Amino acid sequence: MLQVAVDESEDPTVFMMGAYLADPAQWQNFSAEWNHALQTYTHGRPFKMSEAVNELSAERLRECVGYLYDVIQQHARFALAVAVEPEILDRVMGDLADQRHRNRYFFCFYRVIVEVMNRPELGEEEIEFIFDAGRETGPLLSAWDEFKAAAPADLRRRIAGPVKFRSDDKWPPLQAADLKAWWARKRFKELYQGAAPTPNLRNTRPNIPPVPAISCYCNERMLLAIKVAAQGQLFVTTDPPGFEVHSGGVVSRIRFE
Repeated sequence: MLQVAVDESEDPTVFMMGAYLADPAQWQNFSAEWNHALQTYTHGRPFKMSEAVNELSAERLRECVGYLYDVIQQHARFALAVAVEPEILDRVMGDLADQRHRNRYFFCFYRVIVEVMNRPELGEEEIEFIFDAGRETGPLLSAWDEFKAAAPADLRRRIAGPVKFRSDDKWPPLQAADLKAWWARKRFKELYQGAAPTPNLRNTRPNIPPVPAISCYCNERMLLAIKVAAQGQLFVTTDPPGFEVHSGGVVSRIRFE
């Protein structure tokens, strides 16, 4: 079994989900090293990037985050970030009868599920998705049900039960997902919204290979395609990865780029 830790970071202009994937044994080893590092940098308190950036000096923050990224890169198998701009999401999806598609949690988590389940390098293992217990649960469960209804049989059999919710205080992989989401949001704002660059705090030991990763920006073009999908009958496809939309006797194919 593989476990995906998912968390989010947001501000008024960007909603970002970040995720890391590993098997339970890898997460167990990761958690031991992560908690050991936190004894040094946070006096054992759970790590939250939004707190660390305000509480630590610039030098201490660089040291802390750099070390934590080293721990992640030694244990995680795969990383993912999914971004949407709430203003564009509302504008494009506002007239849909199914208002779930305007919910940023529903929208981004559905994309996370599809991207992870379609990664060929993950093989045929079952996959479990785990969220912070303090988050909005209804849209996440709804996205999960929607995926199961649309997924072909070969993907459905790899689903390891419903979405799980754990406390990020007690399960460190969720703290790593928080770090991923926070930094991915900052990079998004630099690339697409003209924000000032933020120093890169990763890869303090270049001999550690980076975690394979993809980033998905759901721009207006993608949102319009998904809107079409929401108005028809939606099927997840694996070759190529994407959607088929059956509406009014017409089959449209939306491929992930």
